[in-house]
Amino acid sequence: MVPCINPIFHPCIAAQRTTNELVVYAREVGQVVTIAYPQTVQGYRVTPEGFFYWLNRRGLTFECFCGLVSSKPTPAHFVHEFNSGHVVVRCNDIENRCGFYLNLTNIRATASLTSHYENILTRWRGGIPDLPALIATFRNTFGQQPYTLTEVAPIFAGYCGIHESVFPGYPQLRSGIDHSSRRCRDSILSSLTMAHIAL
Repeated sequence: MVPCINPIFHPCIAAQRTTNELVVYAREVGQVVTIAYPQTVQGYRVTPEGFFYWLNRRGLTFECFCGLVSSKPTPAHFVHEFNSGHVVVRCNDIENRCGFYLNLTNIRATASLTSHYENILTRWRGGIPDLPALIATFRNTFGQQPYTLTEVAPIFAGYCGIHESVFPGYPQLRSGIDHSSRRCRDSILSSLTMAHIAL
């Protein structure tokens, strides 16, 4: 059975589906934000397959929209989709309760916002981002962004997920190949069949 998504998430889903950028929940500012796609020091965009490791090396975690209604961080789930071959990031709940869905394979090709994230060093270089400065800059520039972005997902420059120094114990989730689109289709077909039998 496909779960009902809480209406509180509808604007977040709409913001995510109508942009070519990364849209995630930022617990530090308590809202959904647009962030830049990371680049390597050589200027290449991080590959979808390497994205999980890029975050992990920096102690970062993407949160899904469930964070809006949770007092604890809700790490999103990296998955390699079997049917499409794409790398996607989904809701942390198996039932996809918030509708969070980033197709990194597509976004890598379409994102206009990119960053080297020089403010975020790897764990081995002792990197802890200056979060108070990032938040202050975000709040100061909030009203200067285009209205369509500030309405739901304003740009949060320099931010690329919650950091383990602030929220320890919430690592990024990852699994192998996922066949869920097939499972979802089979579940819907099963429900339709049962409804037809009931008639």
